[in-house]
Amino acid sequence: MKNSRAIPTIFVAFTVASAVTLVTFWATATHAEELRRTVRVQGTGISGAVPDMAEVSAGALTRASTATQALAENNAAVAKVLALVADFKIPDRDVRTSGFSLTPIFERQQQRGSNAQAPTIIGYQILNNVSIKYVISVNWEILLIS
Repeated sequence: MKNSRAIPTIFVAFTVASAVTLVTFWATATHAEELRRTVRVQGTGISGAVPDMAEVSAGALTRASTATQALAENNAAVAKVLALVADFKIPDRDVRTSGFSLTPIFERQQQRGSNAQAPTIIGYQILNNVSIKYVISVNWEILLIS
């Protein structure tokens, strides 16, 4: 009687082991198939050409005791930059404002304990930048003045 029980147990163990082996083989075969269908590419390249266009940034930074005065001085300085750019016959569409800021200038004070005071504005600063896009072969000299 003992042998009659051992045969089904051995049969079940053999069946489970076969199923595990079959699943493992199938998973390995599927993974191998996926690897065969995969294309992997890695490379490095260098390209060289003579540049034909450039973009230069120029502008003015002004400081004054009032915002109005700082703006007037900045407008005069940027007008000089734009007049210089006009000498190179660069189209207006290739000249644009790339940055403009108006910021207060604060007096630096030591902050100690309860004697701390609110900062005092002592002036204003304006930064105005202009981006200029141009063809190098025609206007290469502008690099020298910017």
